Amino acid sequence: MKQTLDFNEFSNSTIEIWKKGVTKELGDKPYDSLIWSFDDNLRIEPYYAESNQRLDVVAKLSKDWSIKESFVYSNPKELNKSLLLSLEGGVNAIEIILEIDEKIDFELLFNEIFVQYIQVFFSGSFASSSTILDYFNYCEKKEIDRSSLTGGLLSHETSEELSERIDLMTSHPSALCYFSIDASEVQTKGGHASHSIVFALNEGARILGTLVERGVSASHAASALRFLFASEPSYFIEIGKLRAFRTLWAQILKAYDADMDVSGAIQIDTRTSAFYQSSVDRHNNMLRATTQSMSSIIGGTDTLEAIGFEMSLGKNTIESRRWARNIQHLLIEESYFNQLQDAAKGSYYIEEITFKLAAHAWSRFQFWQTKNESLANSIEWNAHIEFCFSEMKKAIENGSKVILGVNKYPNKSEKISQEKSTPTRLVADFESKIGEGAK
Repeated sequence: MKQTLDFNEFSNSTIEIWKKGVTKELGDKPYDSLIWSFDDNLRIEPYYAESNQRLDVVAKLSKDWSIKESFVYSNPKELNKSLLLSLEGGVNAIEIILEIDEKIDFELLFNEIFVQYIQVFFSGSFASSSTILDYFNYCEKKEIDRSSLTGGLLSHETSEELSERIDLMTSHPSALCYFSIDASEVQTKGGHASHSIVFALNEGARILGTLVERGVSASHAASALRFLFASEPSYFIEIGKLRAFRTLWAQILKAYDADMDVSGAIQIDTRTSAFYQSSVDRHNNMLRATTQSMSSIIGGTDTLEAIGFEMSLGKNTIESRRWARNIQHLLIEESYFNQLQDAAKGSYYIEEITFKLAAHAWSRFQFWQTKNESLANSIEWNAHIEFCFSEMKKAIENGSKVILGVNKYPNKSEKISQEKSTPTRLVADFESKIGEGAK
């Protein structure tokens, strides 16, 4: 006899009913032991339902993202070989870092590279509007239509350089970005997810307001801006961080132009975190880069750079680059992450994290707006970030914050040497103490 399921036989459950049942199961253990505290003492409970949803998230429209890799500009002929190797390996966005005051030899650098089909970014202390102008001249010589170019400048701008970039973006229309907010710097100083959001909003609003004051339309100004975030190991928080930022930045853009297509105007770059890498048991860094990549993609990044697993030792080998690229290829070819469309939507737990990060960050953003100062130069802001850094170090010391292979499940047979390790990482001091104890 064929039977059909009758879901009406199941009683409706509520948060109160669930909580009562869990409290009974916990016995003498308090319910508060299940509540998780994160970021600036934000609290998240273990159970949420549709009734808790309080935020209309602005998600990314497209499902895919660009695989990015960065290169320091030096010998253009040799660098060209590295670029070709990475492009053949599946990279479709490149970042050229200019650390010395030297004209780029575009002919050698981009030999056999079709720049109109990839994103090309320029960053570093010497990346400027003149770099883009030289790039335009090269493309014109190669009969490459400027409108087909994507990428742009990812460097800080002085007041003089700001004016030059505005002149260039208005006189040479293109899809390139001319301004970038590097919120990853907040993380490398010890800041939490909400601090990165606040910094990006504050600095983004400053540049957006300046551009509009100079006569640039709000939509044009928005398209000229990009935001860089570092992706941390806290999987769900990182998803919520990018979703919260998109939603809050969309709110700012709407304040300038209510009819703007905000979803298409927000451009986010992410990079897996060097700050959380370990120099001991360093193959774990590949696992960290994988989860960080996953949360960046689900959160809605537009480009993603997975860094090599030996960056903690100052190494950036061909092998580690290939493995870093293949993390993203695995997520595309074998895990189908490029088929996701706002996968976090409807996950009430992630939605609640997104809401709490957004609410907290917006409150702090409004506070700093009243002060009308750059956070990079704020004594109060930097003191708070330094305090957070010291608290994280204490958490690693007492084991409440786990770094696999460092303060939990270490490889006891590994010979520890800190000679070449980068000292600015979160676990650098702890690793140094391990090294001293192993001698």
